[in-house]
Amino acid sequence: MTPGQSQFPKLAMIAFDAAEIDLITAGIAAGWLPRLAKLREQGTFLRLKSDSDIMVGTVWPSFYSGLLPPEHGIFGIVQWRAETMRHERPDEDGWIDTTPFYRKFGDDGPRVLAIDAPFAPSARPFNGTEIVSWNAHAVRGNRGSWPEDLAARMQRRHGRPIMRDEIYGPQTAKGLLRLRDRLNATARQQSALARDLIGTTEWDLLVLGFGAAHRAGHKLQAPLILRDAASANNEVSDALRDVYVACDAAIGEVVDALPPGCPLIVFSLNGMVQNTSHHFLLPEMLRRILNNDRSDATGQPLPTEPLLHRIRKRVPLEWRSAVKENLPVSVKDGLGRYWRRAEARDWSSVRAFRLIGSDFEGQVRLNVRGRERDGIVAPGREYNELCEKLVQGLPSFVDADSGEPIIADVWPTAELWPDARERRDAPDLVVRWAHRSPMGLGALKSEHYGAFLNPWKDTQPDGRSGHHQPFGWALACGPGQGPGSEAASTHPVQDLTATVFAHFGLTQPVDMRGNPISELVKLREKE
Repeated sequence: MTPGQSQFPKLAMIAFDAAEIDLITAGIAAGWLPRLAKLREQGTFLRLKSDSDIMVGTVWPSFYSGLLPPEHGIFGIVQWRAETMRHERPDEDGWIDTTPFYRKFGDDGPRVLAIDAPFAPSARPFNGTEIVSWNAHAVRGNRGSWPEDLAARMQRRHGRPIMRDEIYGPQTAKGLLRLRDRLNATARQQSALARDLIGTTEWDLLVLGFGAAHRAGHKLQAPLILRDAASANNEVSDALRDVYVACDAAIGEVVDALPPGCPLIVFSLNGMVQNTSHHFLLPEMLRRILNNDRSDATGQPLPTEPLLHRIRKRVPLEWRSAVKENLPVSVKDGLGRYWRRAEARDWSSVRAFRLIGSDFEGQVRLNVRGRERDGIVAPGREYNELCEKLVQGLPSFVDADSGEPIIADVWPTAELWPDARERRDAPDLVVRWAHRSPMGLGALKSEHYGAFLNPWKDTQPDGRSGHHQPFGWALACGPGQGPGSEAASTHPVQDLTATVFAHFGLTQPVDMRGNPISELVKLREKE
């Protein structure tokens, strides 16, 4: 073996993050995703299944670990930490092992080049090269790199990362068009960065994320959530497709820069459809159930917000976001907790509360004695009775006008993933919302817990018109593939992780789930 030559066959994995499978297949068929269409003609297409319909924050950790959500214990960008009674980043202080599988290969394993792997934790020393949170949408770790000076070198060559923090709240049509243009530029910059590193770095496994489609899916779905709905036009309506087209072209450039014959998997672990989340109404539902409040507040004016919240709303949304952009991550997290009223000042009377780690499903935590630092709910009978009260009470809230349900299911987390070998500190209950838009919902009522007005009847407070659905896809090209074949089975995301180990001829860790996808194992170059 010559110096620099590797014993491992190369594999390139490109995440077209959160790209909706129906839009992808439509774009391939109609020809407006020409680079993916070309790959589709050459390779194998298959479907993936994630847990986005249960807990959206578990999807990428399940891929990185090859474990079920209760086993890896990561449920969101921030999540509840019982010993501190606050929401924190899972990879702070070694609290939870968030290390992706590719950082665990060791010095004698495949060399890795990871660029914006979605939801990746902060960069750490390992046998490879990595840039974290450069142009990613789903950001958990701090922006940085390994080696540590790599990010600064790349910024000098390619400019400051174009992706910005998401603007939470309804934007104007002009604002969304500016977002479209920024995301298109993000895709181009990501391509240039990746092609640079592909050509100058020794690697066996490439893991590359394109986050533009993820952000676009949240903000540019139809019907759009706008501050100025009357100004919407065809250009805004086509903005989501425009971003997909830009990503398709950028991915095509990266594919052209790969070594000849390099096996390739382009994939998305989940997709994006119209937002049906009502999570912002969950605190009032919980309050009414916990206090046995049966009052009808629909004839009363909405409560006056605290002074600081009213002052904050007077500052233009874009100005607030621009200031927040440059704050340290810890400060931004603290502001998010404060504005969302995520943590109580006095826990002595709080029996259950909403977690803020997810912005889609509802996550409920009980303040359990002996588990939470300031717990008051006794484990056993009291815990079980309170869980049952919430499981029965939450679905009793319906649309006051139509009687349609707001909630589809409330699941005790202990009953989910029955095959889990262990269960880390998860939410106690998970609320799955009914498949209906929250827009236009005037009031909620329950035969047991009264009625109240929806303060956000005409908008969605986070401005997200799109949210996740659980079905993803993978498109593989290389030895043994295609042309134009399609796998019959739908695979869990852990199978994709197992396939990576099989490709490199590595023994899969004993605790890792998933089975190699037979159609993709053929990507391994012949000895």
